[in-house]
Parts: sequence; C-alpha cells; structure tokens
Amino acid sequence: MVDVETVILDELERLSPPEASSAADWADVLRRTEQPGKSRALKGRGLFGMTRRTVALVAAAFALMATGAAVAGVVLAKSEAEEEQGLLDGHSVFAGTDPVCTQVADGHFRCVLDRPPTGQGTTILGSYRGSKFQTVDADKRIDGGCIGSSDDGTVWNCYLGELAVEHDILDPGVLGQVQTEPAHG
Repeated sequence: MVDVETVILDELERLSPPEASSAADWADVLRRTEQPGKSRALKGRGLFGMTRRTVALVAAAFALMATGAAVAGVVLAKSEAEEEQGLLDGHSVFAGTDPVCTQVADGHFRCVLDRPPTGQGTTILGSYRGSKFQTVDADKRIDGGCIGSSDDGTVWNCYLGELAVEHDILDPGVLGQVQTEPAHG
C-alpha cells in the first residue's frame, strides 16, 4: 500500500521549496496523489477517510515540524568554528576581522574580533554597542545573529535560532532564509 503522507511530502518538495508553498500547490498535490478506483462514497477522501483538506493540513503540519527540527538541529550542532564562519558569511562588516567564538551556552556564543570591523562598504560611526547583524549556517541560511557588546566593535554576543529572535536581533520570518553572500549596509 502506498504511504499517502510520503507521496504528498515528496510531491510538495518537488513542486516548490517549503517556504514557498501555496494553495495551488496543495490542490495539485492532492490531485496527483488521488488513488484510482475509489468508490463514490470515498471520493474526495484521503488517508484513513480524511477529507483532502484534512490531509493537506496534516501534511502542512508535518512540513512545519520538519523545518523547525532542521533549524533546531542547526542550533544544537553548530561548533565554535562554524559560528566564526557564520559571522563572516552573515555580514560584510566582519570581513577580515578573524573572529574567535566561544560557546557560552546552547545557542549562545561570545565572539571576539582581532580588530574593529570595517567591513566592505559597511561602517558604523561612533559605538558598535547594540549593533545587530545576522549569521548564516553552512547551507547559507540565516540561523541567528549577533549584537555588539563593546564600543569599538571587537566583542559580540551571538545567538542562534529563536534566541536571536528573543534578543530582538532578527524577525522570526528571516530565520532559514537563504543568503548567498554576506549582507551589506
């Protein structure tokens, strides 16, 4: 017997990335995964006699859980060296600063730069204290951000995932978005 949930999730992945799902995609997935030979009484029903809408909602919930688990996995698995690279790849202001990051707690790093950030086209006049910049993971997805802890910009507190949101560094909608090169500005 075909596992309808697997078919639906596979079809969704083929149609579009998880962050770009639309109602049209759901209708197309349901149409493509409809099993032939169903009686009229079961027409429009999916897994365990659920309606198409219920199957779609269940599939969406699984997709959201999978995305959340992926982000949580990044938070738990990121090493100090990966955070250092994520800082450099996250924003151009850190270019050439040779950061050294130390994990303070789960999802929290303190990063010290060997010189104040001058960046490529990004300069902050006055104090860097309170300045906020995003970080990325190895897949170039925004996974958190850092906030300046010193006036000269050599000390930064960096937070991953929801911790970055809680510290008002990032909007929750930004987490997981692809960023192919360091941000500017």
